[in-house]
Amino acid sequence: MRSGCATRITSSSWEASSWPPWGGEGVDAAYATFEREHDNFRAAIAFAGAAGHTELRVRLVAAVAHFWLVRGHLSEGRAWLDETLAMKGDAEVPRELYAQVLRKLATLEWRQGDFEPASEHAEAALPLLADEVDENERYRLLILLGCIEYSRRQGESAQEWWQQSVELARVLGNDGHLSLALANLAVVLFERHDYRAAAAIYHESVDVARRAEHREYLALALQGLGDAQLRLGELDAGRARLIESLDLFVNLGFHDRIASNCVWLAPAFEQEGDYASAARLLGAAAAIRNRTGAALDWQEQEYLDELVKRLRTALGADGYYEAFIAGDAAPDAVVQEVLTVSGSRSHPS
Repeated sequence: MRSGCATRITSSSWEASSWPPWGGEGVDAAYATFEREHDNFRAAIAFAGAAGHTELRVRLVAAVAHFWLVRGHLSEGRAWLDETLAMKGDAEVPRELYAQVLRKLATLEWRQGDFEPASEHAEAALPLLADEVDENERYRLLILLGCIEYSRRQGESAQEWWQQSVELARVLGNDGHLSLALANLAVVLFERHDYRAAAAIYHESVDVARRAEHREYLALALQGLGDAQLRLGELDAGRARLIESLDLFVNLGFHDRIASNCVWLAPAFEQEGDYASAARLLGAAAAIRNRTGAALDWQEQEYLDELVKRLRTALGADGYYEAFIAGDAAPDAVVQEVLTVSGSRSHPS
């Protein structure tokens, strides 16, 4: 089985304080603004620290952290957050803000496969959210704690955190939260090889995400649903779901999710006998992931080892290497080719 860090499960990363509602042009405009003003944000963060404006510095890194996550600036984001926490020392900042920065640092650490510091920082945020707090922030922390535990192969513990997140999302009446929490719960069923039950939960997650107009979580749920359908032998449906997911992640510019989607999509080409295209997708995934510094978790690595073995058998070692290198050399072109060729295919309901 496969899922985990930088793959299928995800932490809740949208922030109401610095990001617009998640449907449509508002998010695209926000990404464009952060991309355009990245150097100015860097300068502002550095200035706030040098001037001793601790709370301002904390608020700035909290605001930019989601951009660092999505656009693949994982190492840079971690450096800024680490430095900011070191500067904070005993300075007083609002507890929820401090908890938010701890969680965001833990998220970047988790995405890079550094689970021990991720766990430490996430757990340090828990007592800061013990009393009267924004329940949305508590929800995000529950999701992240589950993600870290799952990536550490602690499936039962992860399921407990995620079940709490589902219950809280329902209490809050937040469809975006619920879609993500359901998608993560489905991962547990994947590990048990109960693909039909997992597909049913992913279907609900897709429906809820569409209702919420949350493109990131819709893409994530479609990715899981597509993989489940491939495993159930529903090739056309599974491929279509994965293509729709890939298209959404490309439009969002969510780089390491694009890489993971290439991996999940490769078996669709393998099942069709197009082994070279499958190998090119794996090469593209490797190249994109190298840009971001996102880690492969143990499950994706195990799955990739099996997939590569099958493709090397089908193509021969030289044929596999040639196709993989072609994908690695031009990852964006490989992704666009897949989307273009598949554009005429319908997305089954």
